[in-house]
Parts: sequence; structure tokens; C-alpha cells
Amino acid sequence: MSISESSRREAIEHLRVDAARVVNISAACDPCFKSSDALAQDHQALLARWGITRQYILYTGGADERKNLPRLIEAFARLPQDVRRHHQLLFAGKLSPSQKGELQNVARKQGLSNEDLCFTGFVSDDELVLAYSFCQLFVFPSWHEGFGLPPLEAMSCGAPVIAADTSSIPEVVGWPQALFDPLDV
Repeated sequence: MSISESSRREAIEHLRVDAARVVNISAACDPCFKSSDALAQDHQALLARWGITRQYILYTGGADERKNLPRLIEAFARLPQDVRRHHQLLFAGKLSPSQKGELQNVARKQGLSNEDLCFTGFVSDDELVLAYSFCQLFVFPSWHEGFGLPPLEAMSCGAPVIAADTSSIPEVVGWPQALFDPLDV
């Protein structure tokens, strides 16, 4: 069983499993991921706790190399100054101190200030629902996923989503106009 058609193809190609023996069962997100305007007060309290002072562009997930976070920061830094002045790049989820430090170094090299990026640390599902529900944009630049659950969660909460046009992610997003080359800053 595979969690995406992309994973199915990888099993067939790389593990040399007979195609008739590999079935794509797909995946789904928890039902808690849904949009709700009733959460606005909770969202404001969460933003204050996280130090978010502007609208935000959201990423959630890991920070290993395939997640492509340095390019995300570089792309954010290339946005017009007027857009950046009104937005922060929010990394929701637990990162190690060294991962966070590496991303902050990338940001500094790109001319971004400490206030341009925010790091939440661990987030609960309830907090993640709030973050998805009120973000201006959810971006998922990963260049390889078995499925790609964060974009599905974000879309389920009503977030506008753009994501990498690689591996399983196009299956999850399902809209070619919302996909981009993850290697092209």
C-alpha cells in the first residue's frame, strides 16, 4: 500500500515491486482541520503569544534538506519591499536550535531582519488550525514528499496554498496554477 500515486511509482521503480501488488490508498487529514471564523479571538491571542505583528505567510513541517526552507526564505526576501513590510514569514512547528539558527543566518544574508521571520516552536493541532485559517498564504516548497499532509490541512482550513510541483504534492494540491518549481527562487 502507498499513500500517493507518486509513492506507488517509486515503489515500483526503485524497489522493483510488481505494479499489480502496489495499491495507492492515499491519505487524509484529521477532521479537526476545518475553517471557522469563530476562532478570531483565539487567533489574536495566539499571534500575541507568538510575536506576530503583521499578516503572515505560513510554512509548517520539518526542516530537513528536502523541505527547501533556505529557498523559501530567499524567495520571501525577493518580494517587493511593500509586500514584505506588511507580512512576516511564520515557521510553525518545532525546529532544533541549530535548524533555527541556520534559517536565521540565511535570512540575515538575504537582508531580512529578525522581525521578518517568526518561529513558533511546537504547535498543537488547535493552534495549527488557527494558523492555517488566518494566514494570507500557505507555502510548501518541499522537493520530495510521500504524500504532503500540510498543504491538505491548510486547504481544509480555507488557506490559499501554493506548493512545489514535485513528487506527490501535485496530487494533494490538485490545481496546476498553484504549483511552482521548488528549485527556482
